[in-house]
Amino acid sequence: MDRRASPMIRKLVVERALLLAHFLYPIKERCGGLLQFCNLIDDDFRKPLLYTLGHWAGSLQSVYEWSMIWLLVKEIAWPILRALRLGWLVKYSRPSWNFDAKNKVHEELGDIFCVKRTKFPRPVKSFVKVMGYFGPSILSSEHDEWRFHRRVTNKTFTEPNHKVVWFDSLYQASAMRDEWLSGLDNITSNKEGIIHKMGSDCMKLALHVVTLASFGVQIPWTAQKEAVPAGYEMSFREASEFFLEHIAIMAYCPQWLYKYGPKLAQTAGVAAKNMRRHMMELIQIEDEKLQNGEDGKNLLSAMLQSDDPEAQAKGGSAYDTASVSKTGVRKDFVMGNSAIFLLAGHETSARSLEYALFLFAMHPEAQEEIFEEIDGILEGVGNIYDLKYEEVFPKMVKTNGVLYEATRLFPVTPYIPKSTEDVVDSWFIYKDQRVDIPPESMVALNAIGVHYNERYWPEPYKFKPSRWYQSQKQESLGISPQDTLQLSGSNTDAARLYRRGTYLGFGEGPRNCPGKRFAQVEIMATFLALFREHRMELVLEPGETHRDAFDRAWAALQRSRMVITLNLFEEIKVKLVPRK
Repeated sequence: MDRRASPMIRKLVVERALLLAHFLYPIKERCGGLLQFCNLIDDDFRKPLLYTLGHWAGSLQSVYEWSMIWLLVKEIAWPILRALRLGWLVKYSRPSWNFDAKNKVHEELGDIFCVKRTKFPRPVKSFVKVMGYFGPSILSSEHDEWRFHRRVTNKTFTEPNHKVVWFDSLYQASAMRDEWLSGLDNITSNKEGIIHKMGSDCMKLALHVVTLASFGVQIPWTAQKEAVPAGYEMSFREASEFFLEHIAIMAYCPQWLYKYGPKLAQTAGVAAKNMRRHMMELIQIEDEKLQNGEDGKNLLSAMLQSDDPEAQAKGGSAYDTASVSKTGVRKDFVMGNSAIFLLAGHETSARSLEYALFLFAMHPEAQEEIFEEIDGILEGVGNIYDLKYEEVFPKMVKTNGVLYEATRLFPVTPYIPKSTEDVVDSWFIYKDQRVDIPPESMVALNAIGVHYNERYWPEPYKFKPSRWYQSQKQESLGISPQDTLQLSGSNTDAARLYRRGTYLGFGEGPRNCPGKRFAQVEIMATFLALFREHRMELVLEPGETHRDAFDRAWAALQRSRMVITLNLFEEIKVKLVPRK
């Protein structure tokens, strides 16, 4: 077992052990069954079976790939089920099956299109379970309440805030690069620039950036352990790091485990409690600054200045004075969405950056065009901090293509969770037949299946950033300075291939990620800092060729697994080397 896999696997084993508590925990509120696109009715016997299974499970416990029972018994049950040759039931019941299958399930069973979005709402109950502790948010709401959260959070991500993201990303990435080159990151201290902990470093960078951009809290790359403030058990950074690293506990375990469960669960409870208290204190500090005429240009400040009627707690409302900021904004709304920004801005950005860097290292031919773009931006510039975000970011079209292509191949959320909740009229047409889905069922939009569909993506398994930007022949897709995907040229094949809805790396339509530009700015600045003078290469084992190392790295990437997002559990050794 390699250095990287060992601690991550140990953590998963411990967290799985905590799930035993769910045998004692009533979970009537949890979903009744999971219908993924693959589990569609192909034979007549499946319809009554799935319907019965869904309602039986609704009164007992979830029966789907992430259910508590299945997570606990799958290691024992899997060989037995496989031996019974139950076909589709086994094939599509293991976690991460859709990442492994990609578009193959649709090649076998065909396509299903969701025509009425309201028939399949977001599984709000599941999201409330994970993040409801911090308050209502864009993630844990639906219908009119969701529209309110979306309306306000859209105004939160502003260009002044993106400037903060840009400059802190340059700083954090430069410090990360210097650490890699110094050998401090190298476990064997041979100072060859080998990067042994890419994943954890990407997580560290993303946490530091989102903490400053969201809360105005600056964390130096080499920051030492902070003193714990009086009245707290953990500092803000310590609580945030532990909470985000063990978010699966929040997702799967009942809250009483925080007090009576194993040490890991108790520590998670302490981290969540301290994180909430720190966030409330930061909201109070930002509120005071605004009253004094100061604008922190962070996400907290933007939300506290919201003039949306639903964000304001007017007289006669159910909110007491302590729960309302001095600007009149509901603190529960600010708290809930701030926690979501922290989670999404940390986990998804870090994983996207990690996959992009590994793919970049595996494809030296793709690096040359990116270097040409970076060199053009840096020409005549002595200090990267002199670069102006608003001038530079729109020019990073090819570098943006690397991010888009990496998230096409390895979307951090391979499927988009939906559900029927308590809707009794959820159905779709499959092979000219109406298929009714029972209430309380989970449904998933197969994002990765679309990403690997040859109808939309020629050679879908190949990493080709050039498909995202305008080539000299004008046959590819372009990214405008306003960060919208636009078709370049008049080639009819390109117009047919590249159309809306075929890329879901940041979602699509009204539900797309409000922090999309935030993530792009962070990752573009990181690429600029890392590759202004260096390239990234795979580390070859003795006797290996680049092709051998490529195949080994690609195989490791394909063994990624879903936890909260798509995770890489195997070490891929890469290193930074001078470009010139």
